[in-house]
Amino acid sequence: MKTKKLKESYESACNDYLKEFCNRHEFDFDNAYWVAEDVGGVAVINDYYFVNMQEIIHDLEIEATEELKSERTFPKWFDYCVRCKSISNEIITPNLKAWKMGCPIHSEGKMREFEHGRARIAIIKQQLKNSIDEANKF
Repeated sequence: MKTKKLKESYESACNDYLKEFCNRHEFDFDNAYWVAEDVGGVAVINDYYFVNMQEIIHDLEIEATEELKSERTFPKWFDYCVRCKSISNEIITPNLKAWKMGCPIHSEGKMREFEHGRARIAIIKQQLKNSIDEANKF
C-alpha cells in the first residue's frame, strides 16, 4: 500500500511539473503526454517537442540571465538542437541547463555554412553514385 501511495505522489508531482512547464511556454497541457505512459520519463508536447523530466526541472528551476531570456528559451533550444542534428550527428548540442546559462553556440552564419556543406556532400554523393552506376553498365 505504501508503494502505491508513493507512486501516486510521484506521478502527481511529475504531472504538476509538466503542467507548469507547459504554462511557462504557453503550450497546451491537454496536448502533452508521457511517452509509453511512463510518467516522469519523456513527455511529448504538441506532437513536436520531446522533453525529459530532468530538462523540465532544469527549465523551471534555472532562470536565464536578463540578456539571454528572449534568446535562450526552451523552444529555441529544441529547434537549435533539431537543426544541428539535421545537419550532422557529429555536431555537439548543449543540454538545456547549459543553454539557459549561456553556453557558446554556433552562429547563424556557421549554421548556414554547415547546411551548405551538407548540401554539397549530398550532391557529390549522388554524382558518385551516378558514376558508379554508369561504370557498372559496362
